[in-house]
Amino acid sequence: MAPMLRCAPPQISRMWTATAVKLGVATEADRALDSFAERLRREVVATQGVFALPTFVGAWSRRRPG
Repeated sequence: MAPMLRCAPPQISRMWTATAVKLGVATEADRALDSFAERLRREVVATQGVFALPTFVGAWSRRRPG
């Protein structure tokens, strides 16, 4: 079965790589965004890994007066 992989929009990739550089887990050279999605895809497929964004769930409600 072929791996299913969808790449994030460029603005998300920029945020991830900027954070990685700030935390010291990547270098500026690693931020080559023109190849970032492909490099990430290759690594995830090669290691049979899973890469997912955190899931955010929100809800709201109102209390009745009284």
